[in-house]
Amino acid sequence: MANSMSTNLMVTDMGASLRFYHEVVGLPIAFTVDADQQTDTSGEVVANAVFATLRAGETELMLQDRISLAEDAPMVAE
Repeated sequence: MANSMSTNLMVTDMGASLRFYHEVVGLPIAFTVDADQQTDTSGEVVANAVFATLRAGETELMLQDRISLAEDAPMVAE
């Protein structure tokens, strides 16, 4: 039996997505990564993030910007 769950969503507007899941849904931001691969662990919405992980208990929601995902995995982002 699984003890945790992770979901990865491709998003077209990272700022709006982070604000929704953090401010409306209430998920804490674990960390974000910007296009220069700089990690931010402040727990705040970061405007230039291309990847983010939000966590609540054993549940993890990962958001990745569509353009960033296309660079990392072109077949997935088509």
